[in-house]
Amino acid sequence: MNARTAALMLSMVLGFGACADDTPEPGRAQLRLVRHTDGFVDLEISGATQNPRAIQAEIEIESEATMLVEDTRSAPGLGTDTVRSASLGTNHTMLFVGDKRGLLLPKDGVVARFKVIPSGGSSSAEASARIRAATVVSGEPAPIEVELGGAITVR
Repeated sequence: MNARTAALMLSMVLGFGACADDTPEPGRAQLRLVRHTDGFVDLEISGATQNPRAIQAEIEIESEATMLVEDTRSAPGLGTDTVRSASLGTNHTMLFVGDKRGLLLPKDGVVARFKVIPSGGSSSAEASARIRAATVVSGEPAPIEVELGGAITVR
């Protein structure tokens, strides 16, 4: 291996390492999915400079099987009155979290929970999920810039 090849390989390794960093850019919030042993997946925000009024996230599921997002609910203790999901096609779901009464969401913490289940009842289907796109709106209303977390294994 010559010096040029070694330098190229080193820069690629360092570049990939930088991409895997989950630390949000300063001044930007992070929106990510977190899987729990009880089968639920949490939608979690961290580092927001303002309390969000609403969050809309497109969830993409990668699997050989057709998967559904089910049992959407507010985070425990949060009390938001509007948590909805709508299918955008096979293995794509739009998740919305907000409150008609004006309750603001936390700057840091879980805002919603859901389960990912196979459509045909096959319990052995493997799947991963990621947030493909998201809009987070503050109480002003103004958008809050967010970085999206990476894919997680959900089944």
